[in-house]
Amino acid sequence: MAQVEKDTANDDAIAKLLHGHITRKVVKQTVMTNVYGVTFIGAREQIRKQLDTIDTIPREYKNQCALYVTRLVFESIKEVFTGATKIQHWLALSARMISRSVSPSQYNHLADHDNGLLQASTNSHIRRKGKVEFMTSVVWTTPLKMPVVQPYRNASGIIVQTNLQKIYISDPAAIDQVNSRKQMGAFPPNFIHSLDATHMLMSAMDCAQNGITFASVHDSFWTHPSDVDNLNRILRDAFIRLHSVDIMGKLKSEFETRYKGYKYLVSIPAHSSTATLIKATRKKYATEVLGKPALTVVEDLQWELKRDALLASDDPKDVEKGRNMLTPSELLNRAGGAAKVEVKECLGAELGAVNSTPTVLGVDEKDEEEITGEVFDDGESDSPNELETEDIVADTEAGHMELGTEEAEVHEEEEDEHQEEAASQDKPKKKKKAAPVPMAHVWMPLEFPELPPKVRLVLPFPISNPEY
Repeated sequence: MAQVEKDTANDDAIAKLLHGHITRKVVKQTVMTNVYGVTFIGAREQIRKQLDTIDTIPREYKNQCALYVTRLVFESIKEVFTGATKIQHWLALSARMISRSVSPSQYNHLADHDNGLLQASTNSHIRRKGKVEFMTSVVWTTPLKMPVVQPYRNASGIIVQTNLQKIYISDPAAIDQVNSRKQMGAFPPNFIHSLDATHMLMSAMDCAQNGITFASVHDSFWTHPSDVDNLNRILRDAFIRLHSVDIMGKLKSEFETRYKGYKYLVSIPAHSSTATLIKATRKKYATEVLGKPALTVVEDLQWELKRDALLASDDPKDVEKGRNMLTPSELLNRAGGAAKVEVKECLGAELGAVNSTPTVLGVDEKDEEEITGEVFDDGESDSPNELETEDIVADTEAGHMELGTEEAEVHEEEEDEHQEEAASQDKPKKKKKAAPVPMAHVWMPLEFPELPPKVRLVLPFPISNPEY
């Protein structure tokens, strides 16, 4: 509202039309759905529907008014919920790493992938020659010790040819590679939902112990009128108990324990000096050690595992041999580690990101197929798994990834449309996409980033009950 007042004072025509009309009802839906990744365009439509009920705003100006309000809402959310934005980013980043990792239980079967096509006994998954599958789902435990497993995997099915047409039949029970995009996009809201469910169960158990009737639908709790005050106290007590523990710290510790020994695929710019050195080292290892012109992804991972086994040996000679073995991961570590060199892929919508159109969260199914089956050779820099230049711009101060070029274009077109309606300018030419940036890939130990620092909440109003 303060910004609207300021713009009104500066004789902004749109702000003047909206002055006195931006109520809770106008922005409520957008604020609530922002955490679930509502797009900028979707949010604009939500607000437009609310503005349609205000007759004093001329119809021809409602699109511009909706665009103005949407921008203010998104910017305000990002300013107010800084800590939440960083936590959401950490959760998405962790999910991306997990969903692109290989477990130690898969290491013993890597040789199977080099022996050709293998059909699993459950008829649910096919291993293909020279490929590594990403089978790891995001799994966590709620404060009530209930395990949660995200089920999102790529659809597996067969095509049946009939006399009339081809029919695609999918098997929902089939176990195939995880869908990295869905794993990442769903984890932040799913994790919060698991905490909401924990709070509900804690409240229900407390009500049972106190002889209070309890009913609920999601986050709406009911009881008899005579017990409302007691339920009020129980809900707050349960909420305080739940959030008095270090929930994020426990989650990080659980991830470090659960995914210990996993390897995940890091993407680095193929044009970098580190990638060039890695490419030359791979070619030398392939020709001199394996007698082959290039390494497959499986052979590259086996090379890394061989070095790990030597370093873990009790024989000092093996340990020294492992230290002297220059694998791609060791070269990347000497260059500053994955955090310094890794390509900053967009992780989807953040809280309050103005260009919050969810895009490819990490790597989609088609690109994963290319990565896991790719041969590491001189053509590595031409990998089909490429990101647009604007997908790789990192906000080094906040540690956040910038959104992709696709939604930037959509938003710029929206701004152009705004300008066209307001100033009757000629239609702008569509922005050309930047040249794709090729990537190289390196197997690294799965290590989770540090948690963002905690933000102390300072309320702008006093709490009436000093107990809370």
